[in-house]
Amino acid sequence: ADGNVIESETARVQASNIASFLQSQIDSLKNLLPKDVVVWGPEIIPYAVSTGDEEQIATDLNANILIYGNLHELANSRFRLEPMFHINLGDDQAYKQATELGGDYALGTPIRFRQSFADEGEVNVSLRIRVQALAQMLLGLSYMQGGTLEDYQDATELFQRVANESEWANLNDGTGQEILYHFLGAGYLSQAYLTEDDAEERFALLTESKTHYERAIQLNKEYVRSLNGLGAVNFQLARRLSDNEDGCSMDWDLLEEVRLLREAALNSPFEAKPSSGNVDLQALFGLGRVDFLVGDCAEDWPFSAAWEKARENYQAAITEFEKIDEPQSSAYSVAGYVHSDLGYIAFNQMWTTAVNEGDRTPKVDRLLALATEQLAEADRLLALADTEESLNQNKMIMASFLSVLCLDGHDVQAADELNELLERIEQSGLNFAPIRTIRDEIISEMNSISFVPWEACQGETQ
Repeated sequence: ADGNVIESETARVQASNIASFLQSQIDSLKNLLPKDVVVWGPEIIPYAVSTGDEEQIATDLNANILIYGNLHELANSRFRLEPMFHINLGDDQAYKQATELGGDYALGTPIRFRQSFADEGEVNVSLRIRVQALAQMLLGLSYMQGGTLEDYQDATELFQRVANESEWANLNDGTGQEILYHFLGAGYLSQAYLTEDDAEERFALLTESKTHYERAIQLNKEYVRSLNGLGAVNFQLARRLSDNEDGCSMDWDLLEEVRLLREAALNSPFEAKPSSGNVDLQALFGLGRVDFLVGDCAEDWPFSAAWEKARENYQAAITEFEKIDEPQSSAYSVAGYVHSDLGYIAFNQMWTTAVNEGDRTPKVDRLLALATEQLAEADRLLALADTEESLNQNKMIMASFLSVLCLDGHDVQAADELNELLERIEQSGLNFAPIRTIRDEIISEMNSISFVPWEACQGETQ
């Protein structure tokens, strides 16, 4: 009867047919993955896979992808196959960037067919298309996880090729194509973060990113990760780097659009928020950043009301981050930026208070302690993010971090923190300036904002 799950030989035969077909497509699958591909059918797996025990079964079988699900018998020799996918990549954390690819979401859209040779062939083709899409997405996500400009370029090139050439990307069947376009947007956006010195290239990358995030939203308005993505792109577009000498030449109207997008993501239903997207964390961070920029350019700087609003959203973002059992690189990066901004706020309030009061008052000491705490946590979290962008941010906050350490008499720690950063930059193999140049630039900036120059902090012999 309609809706009854078949627990009989019929389902096993269907599974066997699907496995045989995928085995026949082994060459095309091998071309998509940098490893050998083996397909096992129900003859190898002695038991049915059910929701809840996928992880253990995949581990027992040393299987990377399990295809399982339910086969429902409908009326008039018609069936409904509800495929599900479980991904098990061991220590490779790439899949955790988009866990919605598995289970019964997107690629698990039901397939209806009749019990005929022609229809069953279409079922096999449909699953082959989905498996190929899954393989390509996983490979692209593994590139994204690398965290360097070159990695983002490789990921974007692969996602773009899938969008242009794959059967799956051009189907209008609601099987998760919005995920592809979301990560295409993310790939271009990640490159833009690392091209701040080239305004023309940065603008082109942001424009591409915006197009793909908008495409993802068009395909599925309930895929709220892309609301955050579009908000992040518009935030960058609002920062007119090419003609923004004072840092406050912003497109303020576009920043208000960012606020609306972030609020829409935050206020979306819980079931619309994939766990891998850290939707609330990203939304709160985005809201905080808008108010952070508004406050940084306010007439009542550095004690602006906007900075108080930013602090509230940032504290809420920290609470969301602390709920994550195993943070991914992107979550560490967001949390690092949150603490960077909180440290910047406290540092500037401390500096202004000290100048106005002319002494180390208790208020100055409280703000100094807060700035030190926030910048130290930012430095730690950004190091854990371990990407080219996060290392850049580590470098950007170091002058302020050294300033508060030296002001509070932590000369040894200041030297250790600077040396550790320089060592990480040198070991990264990335295209940074010479280490001596970076060191001199950080110390020069630190001297321009600090009450205690570097030489005085480190002693006359420095």
